[in-house]
Amino acid sequence: MIKVGLTGGIGSGKSTVCELFSILGIPVYVSDFRAQQLMISNNKIINTLKQTFGNDVYLSNGMLHKEKLTKLVFESTETRQTINSIVHPVVAKDFSDWCSNQADSVPYVLQESALLFESGQWKQHDKIITVTCPLDERIERIMNRDNCSEIMARNKIKSQMSEEEKAAKSTFCIESSSKRLIIQNILHIHQQLITIQK
Repeated sequence: MIKVGLTGGIGSGKSTVCELFSILGIPVYVSDFRAQQLMISNNKIINTLKQTFGNDVYLSNGMLHKEKLTKLVFESTETRQTINSIVHPVVAKDFSDWCSNQADSVPYVLQESALLFESGQWKQHDKIITVTCPLDERIERIMNRDNCSEIMARNKIKSQMSEEEKAAKSTFCIESSSKRLIIQNILHIHQQLITIQK
């Protein structure tokens, strides 16, 4: 089974691309979603986060204090790296276990991760897809989705590796802008992936 990493900056349109691959019958592991689940269910993560940042990083009901965590992630590179070093290894193991449970008939699987390169998880994959989008559209998407200011949206973008760096390290690129139809591009990549010999 071929393992394909799918990445892109915040607001690039990764979720839409993943939905289309899913429609084609490809299993998709959404790292951010799984990380959020693991952060409230995995004792190793929970205990380490509490020891590092204080018990109030979690609410009394056991859920994450999202506002505090978001502030920690986006306001300090050092803190962001610390959180990632706690969460990413557990996500990597979870992805590996998930792959083992996929049907042998599946030609390839996708792992969607905004931090595929930063986390080192790209090393688990045979091919990489980067989703790109013009900066102005990304800013607008982030502002609408997160109900935040343009400055905050730009800061979120700056906190991640640039699209250019990601694209240069990738096998395929998909531009997910309002001016382009992405379905044909996805079908083309899909066709190549199902015929690739590892």
